[in-house]
Amino acid sequence: MAGKILCASCGVEVEPFVMLAGGEETRRCPDCGLELHADEVAIKILDSVIVAEDSGALRHKLAELLTERGMAKGVVRCADGSEFITAFMDQHLKGRTPKLAVLDVNMPIINGINAAIALRAIEKGYEFSKPTPILFFT
Repeated sequence: MAGKILCASCGVEVEPFVMLAGGEETRRCPDCGLELHADEVAIKILDSVIVAEDSGALRHKLAELLTERGMAKGVVRCADGSEFITAFMDQHLKGRTPKLAVLDVNMPIINGINAAIALRAIEKGYEFSKPTPILFFT
């Protein structure tokens, strides 16, 4: 079994190293040590993720990690919940509805919890077939 395998922990394809333990070979990620399996399904790359975080540095780092690790093709950045709601609707009306929302819980104007409530109301009003997954960040 040769070739690269996706490490779910690192989010990238790696050349695994082989360990012999208890008479059985296991393949592990050289970076984090996670056991790897060649038959695992690759992580789906999201077309668009929307991030709402009031810290500019964290907002930038989250967007950078999501794109550099190949988890998202594009990231929309918002400084607070109010910007998040506006940007989400803008993306939806352009036919690019975000596939994941990352919300900081503590933000000015509209916090992450209230932004999530507003998002669910928008989805209900526009009759979305599936709710947008939300990852709370604090």
